[in-house]
Amino acid sequence: MLNFPELPTYRALAAQVYWEPVMGSGECIAAAVVSLDASGQADTHCLLGADVLGLLFRAQAQTASMQLEWVAQSLKRHVQEHESTKGWRSPLAGFKAADLREFVGVNRLDVIDQIASLHASLYKAVPPAAPARPVSVGNAKLIQLVRDAAARRYGLGASKVFTETGEIQIADASGQIKHIELPIQTARQVGSIVSAFSSPKTVEQNLFRAQSNLAVAQVGGRYKAGVFIGRAFASADAEVSCRIDALIDEFHWRFNKVGYHIEVAESPELLAESIMQWAG
Repeated sequence: MLNFPELPTYRALAAQVYWEPVMGSGECIAAAVVSLDASGQADTHCLLGADVLGLLFRAQAQTASMQLEWVAQSLKRHVQEHESTKGWRSPLAGFKAADLREFVGVNRLDVIDQIASLHASLYKAVPPAAPARPVSVGNAKLIQLVRDAAARRYGLGASKVFTETGEIQIADASGQIKHIELPIQTARQVGSIVSAFSSPKTVEQNLFRAQSNLAVAQVGGRYKAGVFIGRAFASADAEVSCRIDALIDEFHWRFNKVGYHIEVAESPELLAESIMQWAG
């Protein structure tokens, strides 16, 4: 008796996301895949790994990765709500999505592999081996990236939320003015932006500094406090990534315990969106 292999039964709608890095050049890269399974669950998958982005964009690789993640999340929300890519407007210029088509495979990853193999020449590209170097973004740099992202999307509204110098002024009991490193201030709220794009030791120092600064700013009960953490969505070093996740979990508990609002996001654009929604 012959036993034939089972036919694939997983069905999903999927489409490629094209990226034109040099506007007006007409040269597009298949950068991501968006999918919608039979249960109505949308998802996205980046086709450009960190190594490939490093070769394409060099020093701007981290920025390119953050932009791609922001666009992918925007498209995922649209497809989840509308079950189509039609009508989607990318938050950044240079991105467009194809129409959804039906694919059949063993599972979601099989469908992604099918569409990527058809349209993405860089999907399985393997660059020359090179020693892994952790990406590091300091607090000041992340604050600037978040402020710029908010200004692009919200215009003048962002200037009412982000402090010009990255500091606020607080008068203590004696009337002496103190300058505190907090980049977010409204009439009733103050907030800190913390970079977790660094070594675990530096991330821990950043979180302790945010905790201390917010505690000083909250004396007198005038302000509600918020903490917004930028967290890399991919890391070459799994052990370092786990240690950073553990630190974020620990401080998430600490901040919740004292009533602070806390958000963790994987790009400056997503952080800017969270901050503006909280401040609104």
